Amino acid sequence: MSTKSANLKVALPRCRHCQRYWQPDEGVVASNTYCPFCSVSRRAEAAQRLGLKPLKPADENDFYLLPRALRRTQS
Repeated sequence: MSTKSANLKVALPRCRHCQRYWQPDEGVVASNTYCPFCSVSRRAEAAQRLGLKPLKPADENDFYLLPRALRRTQS
């Protein structure tokens, strides 16, 4: 294999939080998510800081809106 081969630059992605190597599921963008070890703790911390409540099955039929400050604006 030559030293200019594209495969020499291929590597597993690293978690944004703990820097562990991990293999994301198919269709998951590794740079936008965390490894399975960190995702649960990061999600719990974010919910606590943002004051979010978990969705219930009863909310499925009703509209569930985020506060305006948390909504993503479309550009």
